[in-house]
Amino acid sequence: MIIPEQKIQIFISSACGDEPEKQKYKLVREALKALIESTGFAKAYVFESEGASTTSAGQHYTFALEDCDVCIFLIDNSDGVPPGVQKEIDTAKKHGIKSLFYFCDQSSKAETPLQKSLKGAKYAKSVTIHDFKDFIKSGAIDLINDLVMIYKHYCKGRLTLYEEPSTEQSADISNIESSFYSDSIAQKDILTNIDYCVEYFTKLILGISYNEVKKTGNIDQLCADFLPVLFEGATFNENSLNSLLLEIEKHQTSQHFTVTKKRYEAIKEYFSGDQEACINILDEALQIAKQNCLSEWLIKDILIDLRNQDISLQESRNTYSLEPKYQNELDNSKSLLFYPLLDRLDSNYYEGI
Repeated sequence: MIIPEQKIQIFISSACGDEPEKQKYKLVREALKALIESTGFAKAYVFESEGASTTSAGQHYTFALEDCDVCIFLIDNSDGVPPGVQKEIDTAKKHGIKSLFYFCDQSSKAETPLQKSLKGAKYAKSVTIHDFKDFIKSGAIDLINDLVMIYKHYCKGRLTLYEEPSTEQSADISNIESSFYSDSIAQKDILTNIDYCVEYFTKLILGISYNEVKKTGNIDQLCADFLPVLFEGATFNENSLNSLLLEIEKHQTSQHFTVTKKRYEAIKEYFSGDQEACINILDEALQIAKQNCLSEWLIKDILIDLRNQDISLQESRNTYSLEPKYQNELDNSKSLLFYPLLDRLDSNYYEGI
């Protein structure tokens, strides 16, 4: 058999665990991995099949997911979408990783909210299977067929390689940073004195601590104190949040701060358990941002919060909206979402490498 030098990297995701009822997923993942790799042109990642590593278990599969070319998600309707699988779906979306979704209705015909959300001409086609073991055959065959189909479309000229942006587009990109600062949402020196936050994320993601804090300020320290609440489930401290809000007020215009204050009120409602109040306050922040003609990226950022909270609330009530207004507004926007300073910092970081 001819073995190509370059191989497609596949990440297989499903519910997992040591419980007896979860062993069926392990068997299916292992079988699907073996079938895919038997073709010779792909290598599949299954966490249980990997050897020992110096990285944590979470880092191990997260890095593998971020580096893969295609994800295959296997979901049994009777079990729903576990938090771990949802996190992997979110990561795949964040990094623009192409994904194949399979739903099994052998034990339950009730569709999951995820399955419903994937319906429509603009979404990648998902498949419903009726026998759990068919995950194996369908996952492998569909992957091969999809790769062949894409190559045939490319040969027909229907798919093109990425081209450099036009001069006009480049000019727009070069103006991102200046438009960010002219918006006065924050001064540049605030974002250059963030050693405490950098130290926090370094320890959280890489598991190491450099203990080097040279450039910092009040906002940096207050943000670092609040980050464990957002990323590690630490206990919410309203006094800490109020201190951060007072500090932010010193650095923003009144128009921006009015929106910021509303968003922080929404955070308080969220942590108090009143998700509906959280959504209502976020909607108020959205209207204020629009009335004051604030930046498009800021308006979209609020819309994303609203969309996520709205979906979460509906799932908790076991309901589903066929016309999600916040997602529709995002979809109907004529401009792409970007985060001016974050995108600039990200670009500079990779240029430095």
